[in-house]
Amino acid sequence: MFKALAFDKTANGFHYLERFDVLPQYNLTLTFGADGLSIVFVLLTVFIFPAMLLACYSVQQERKSFIAYMLGMEILLLLTFTTLDLFYFYVFFESLLIPMFILIGVWGARERKIKAANYFFLYTLFGSLFMLFGVLYLYFLTGSTNYFVLQNCTLELEQQCII
Repeated sequence: MFKALAFDKTANGFHYLERFDVLPQYNLTLTFGADGLSIVFVLLTVFIFPAMLLACYSVQQERKSFIAYMLGMEILLLLTFTTLDLFYFYVFFESLLIPMFILIGVWGARERKIKAANYFFLYTLFGSLFMLFGVLYLYFLTGSTNYFVLQNCTLELEQQCII
């Protein structure tokens, strides 16, 4: 977090780049970095989650599980905001559904919490299928979903409309 204080606002591009070759045979590399916008979301997440945990101090039912799911959500949000690969962005973003579904279903306030959790899960999952198709279309078109590779690709107007 203290690296965020040394963030150079005058420099363009991404800072704090880290790259991991996860599936090199499919040209999928897990790359993390932060630009001016993502560093704001990272700092916001890091400061809001402790405040949320303090606000939820009254939760007594399975307190350790509640905190574990909240921390899991925070980690997945941080991974979502810092990844530079569209495929992994999709995976991390969709992985957020699991702890959110459980939090709504177990610690919801009303009798209809299971129904609300199911609606939340289904609407978000089906809505994001279009994003998955777009990511897969980009992958088969360019051979990669890495931000830096996609930045150098030119797509025709028809392809952009399909995505």
